[in-house]
Amino acid sequence: MGPPPITVLGCLGYVVRSLPVVAPYYLVSVALTFYNKWLLNGGSDHELPFPLSITVTHLTFTFFVIWLVRRWSYPGCRDDKPVTLSWNEYVRQAVLPAVAGGLDIGLSNWSLVYITVSLYAMSKSTCIIFILIFSVMLKLEKARLSLFAVVGLIFTGVFMFTFRATAFDVEGFMLVMTAAFLGGLRWTFSQLLIQNKESGLTNPVDIVFHLLPSMLVVLAPMAIIVEGSHVAASLAVFSAKSFNTLLVTLLLVLAGAVLACLLNIFEFLLLAQTSSLTLSIVGIVKEISIFPLAHAVNDDSFTVVNIIGCVVCLSGVILHGVLKASRHQEPGSSNGIRPNKKVNGSAIQLSVRSSRRRNQSPGEAALLSKQLNSSDYDSDSDVVYSQRV
Repeated sequence: MGPPPITVLGCLGYVVRSLPVVAPYYLVSVALTFYNKWLLNGGSDHELPFPLSITVTHLTFTFFVIWLVRRWSYPGCRDDKPVTLSWNEYVRQAVLPAVAGGLDIGLSNWSLVYITVSLYAMSKSTCIIFILIFSVMLKLEKARLSLFAVVGLIFTGVFMFTFRATAFDVEGFMLVMTAAFLGGLRWTFSQLLIQNKESGLTNPVDIVFHLLPSMLVVLAPMAIIVEGSHVAASLAVFSAKSFNTLLVTLLLVLAGAVLACLLNIFEFLLLAQTSSLTLSIVGIVKEISIFPLAHAVNDDSFTVVNIIGCVVCLSGVILHGVLKASRHQEPGSSNGIRPNKKVNGSAIQLSVRSSRRRNQSPGEAALLSKQLNSSDYDSDSDVVYSQRV
């Protein structure tokens, strides 16, 4: 017997449940993208073409805020010891997503110096392709024909959008595509980390706190090597002729740092509630909605082929969303979409005890426990979390 048909009510229910997490991420992410483009290209009358240095400042500010939250405000931190990974666990689980994340953010901001917001948004949408590839390679996702269709549509759409683009820049395009590749690596391994109950990193505050140091270790030397002498000679930074000029520069950078801090938290909050593929899909919808804004704000222009490419890419996103909804349906569900389920040892033991209370035999209860422990069990996500890397 096949899965039940997809219902409009079920899809709407899934969207509504995700909205409280998706909406803040969407608003902050769009605001930060346009703000960075505006700041890096001299929109503030301050010449600040220093994407790596600005990114390091953003990450440093975020780490300071997260440290304060863990120390004083986060629930449980006052009475309980905050979650801290051992060095062995940190190296095995956190370093790879942290390094990939730092380079992803840094190169993404760097590309904005050369390319338009619309080209940046469409190129970053290829991140979902790399997430799918890494998920299949790690056996976290089965290599279905539908996945190849999704990848093909998105790749074709991006190719058409960049074909004879009026503001195409090879250097900027290579930077943003490298960032998309690293983004796929970042979110695949971040998802494994945040959904691994054994690590204890089950909230965005703790995981951001653990990832930021390695991000800074990677980006800070790059910023010094690439931009150090330029920052030192800049009339808007260390060579400023007045304190007011330096203060304005600091405030401009800190405004972006606040947005970056919020985005880091909302990203991992969304990841904890859904999955890396869902996060990427939300990001793609955000990036596609950026196009009319980019045309209105930055006067970005598009050809007919570019617009068709945008539609093709969006078709891939919609196809993946429909396939995801169909895989997550469950007979008897009130809304047609299976509710989010987190499976751990306690939940398995509780299910076994409940089965025995319903007069099921020990053999049936053991079978239920085996099914819950199986790597084929999907806890409302796009990949299988019971496998460990």
